[in-house]
Parts: sequence; C-alpha cells; structure tokens
Amino acid sequence: LLENEIKPTVYSIRCVDQVSTDWSHAKRIAELYDLKFRDCVLPQDTDDIYRLIQESISYGMKRKADIECFAVWKYVIDYAAQYRETTLYRGLEAYHATTRKDVVEAYNGNLTNIEWFQQRLYRDKDVGGSIQMRVSNQYAQRYGIQMIDPHADDKLRQAYSGLSWADFHLPRQKMPMRLAFKQIQHNRGKGMYHTRHINLQNGDKIGRAHV
Repeated sequence: LLENEIKPTVYSIRCVDQVSTDWSHAKRIAELYDLKFRDCVLPQDTDDIYRLIQESISYGMKRKADIECFAVWKYVIDYAAQYRETTLYRGLEAYHATTRKDVVEAYNGNLTNIEWFQQRLYRDKDVGGSIQMRVSNQYAQRYGIQMIDPHADDKLRQAYSGLSWADFHLPRQKMPMRLAFKQIQHNRGKGMYHTRHINLQNGDKIGRAHV
C-alpha cells in the first residue's frame, strides 16, 4: 500500500485495562510511517460481552473460535463504519500455520514436509472457506465496506510455494516477513521488534477474567 502511495489507517483492538504486544507494535508502526491510528477498545461490561456473543451465534457461529473472532470483527466493522471507511485489510494468522495444532504437527514429523505445509498454509482455499470470514465480509458490505484478505491472494500463495514449515518459521517465525521489512525488524530504538506468535488463550493475559 505504501509503495503505491496509499496511506492506510491502522486499527488495533485492546481491552480497557490491557494493552497487548500486537496493539503496541501496531501503534509504533503507525507512528513510524506517519499513519492514522484508531484505538478500538473492546467492551468490558459483562452484559455487552454477552450481547456480542449472542449476536455472533445469531449470525451462524457455532465453534468457540468462530464465535469469538466474529464477535470482535463485527465490533471492529461497526467502529470503522463510524469513520466512513470503505475498505478494511485483514491480517490472518491461520495462513501462516502458527496455531498450536499446526506447531505440534510440524514438530511431529512435518518440519520439512512441503506438501503438508502448503495444505496447512491454505486450508481454506478461498475466503469463503471460513464461516467467520465469509459472514464478516457480508456484514461489512452493509456499510459499503469491502473486506480484503491479502494473505489469500494467489500472488502471495505463489511466493510461498515450495516452502516447508521449517523454511517459513525457522530459525525464527515468519522469516519471509522479517526479510521483507528490514526497516522494522530489530529496530529496538523505536520499540520495533518481531515477537513470536502466541495463541490467544495463552497470550491475552485476561484469561481469568473470562466468564
């Protein structure tokens, strides 16, 4: 986007009294590239959280992950609509095969298995393969907002073809991204460094506050 002289607005979510590493890095990236930053604070009130979960279920979500993720995406879309956004670019960790299940399977004999990694990398062949993605895209269209998933683009898939999990994540996670953004990686003077991906259940720091 920046290379095409498009300056996106950066949206990042957080809880009222918790700032995640992702949020902190998103804010610093916005400052580094002189981008607008929108601080999207998720509701803390139990009744509001219950309402979000109920709405998520009403839109067809059944699995725990889908219910949680769609609830957050719906909240972000509603928030972005207040600023009359027309396009939202979405990052998707699933396309990097960094879920706990992926990591366990990788180290259980699939570190250099190219075919296995390619299947895990794009297990949802298109955006329509995931209900939370498909329905959130449809929901955004109500506001005239187009949801774009860069990681699902065929050009990116072609760039990753022929790689194994070890090629992509060793000696450090997401090596292609690190190499592509050398101006950010290890720039600790500005607080920029790439941390390991941590699954939400282990990294949200608010697990004991969940009802």
